[in-house]
Amino acid sequence: GMGGVGKTTLAQLVYNDPKVKTHFEKRIWVYVSDPFEEIKIAKAIIGNDPPSSNELDDVLQRLSKFIEGKRFLIVLDDVWTQDREKWEQLEVALIQSGAKGSRILVTTRKHEVADMMRATSHMISMRELSEQSCLSIFNHMAFYDREVYESKKFEDISLEVVKKCKGLPLALKEL
Repeated sequence: GMGGVGKTTLAQLVYNDPKVKTHFEKRIWVYVSDPFEEIKIAKAIIGNDPPSSNELDDVLQRLSKFIEGKRFLIVLDDVWTQDREKWEQLEVALIQSGAKGSRILVTTRKHEVADMMRATSHMISMRELSEQSCLSIFNHMAFYDREVYESKKFEDISLEVVKKCKGLPLALKEL
């Protein structure tokens, strides 16, 4: 989905869920963005003790050892690349080393990224909120401790503000 629709927020809710925390031995969040640099991403997954080498093979070998036999959840947030080769090198190291039940959760604005990762059957497409949903959220945030009639007094202004947010939860949040 487009920027501001809530992909990262939803991924954070999953990542921080108590059941998820106990289910996975390792939980790792990596902000990816553009460009997709396999070495940088692998080192971010490894965390506090990354290899000093910048050779992809060395880094991927260390990554494999780091997650070997462990059930992990790795969130790759804001992926843009559609380069299958770059993804495959990282994917192979992750899938071959992690324990059964490991998961990789990816957020992206581009459907093509999910295609490239062969993840379309598990994809959740996120869309803008309806005007009514936005109005409900806005009223809750703006008038949460007031009587209902007070929010009715400002209904026209509230609706104007909500229309400017174009269904994007992030725009509502930033108000």
